Amino acid sequence: MSGERPTQTEAVSGPWVAEDRVCEDAEERGLAVIALVPEVHRNGFDTPTRGMVAWVHSGLGACDTDEQAIATARLISAAPDLLEALKFAHDYLAGNGWEGDSRMNPIIDALDKAEGIKSDD
Repeated sequence: MSGERPTQTEAVSGPWVAEDRVCEDAEERGLAVIALVPEVHRNGFDTPTRGMVAWVHSGLGACDTDEQAIATARLISAAPDLLEALKFAHDYLAGNGWEGDSRMNPIIDALDKAEGIKSDD
């Protein structure tokens, strides 16, 4: 397809899920965003493994409330799906006459940021 973007980076693949409750620990308060990573087929079973992608603190800094922490964790957990949707939108639009159109700039900027090509500086 014309205008298709090459993959610049490989992050931990999805799906990612946000825990649905805040963990109250003596040292930390927050919730994790977990990657469900398929494990190699072993002993007749395909058992997914779990790995933490992010920890969202609650009551500190940007997330003052549990509700803000949960909403932030949900947004982070949607990142792999949002990135794929944005790549699809870019490729579709670029292949249908939008290549070079300035209205594509927010899509290109977001993809560049996600792929480490551009920072917020």
